[in-house]
Amino acid sequence: MRAMSSKERDRAMRRLEAALVEQDRLGERFDAAVGTSTEFGAYVRLRAAGDQVRALEAWLHWVEDGGYRGLNAGPFELLAESPRTLACIRRGPEG
Repeated sequence: MRAMSSKERDRAMRRLEAALVEQDRLGERFDAAVGTSTEFGAYVRLRAAGDQVRALEAWLHWVEDGGYRGLNAGPFELLAESPRTLACIRRGPEG
């Protein structure tokens, strides 16, 4: 699991770095477009790039968190691991 987390962290870092480069490039294009008919389109692309950067930052933080279980880990796996949930299952719904 540790090797997978390290590999996923490296992938997240590379994607974030690429997204930051793209955001910088689009920021320059937006600055050049201010006052022209292409300003709005450049603004929309810059905002989308910012959204992408924030999403990739969140992904990186998630991967770096000790609770990371891989891309295919779903909510049911996490739910099954919860001690409180296991206690409820053992007691039953009435308990």
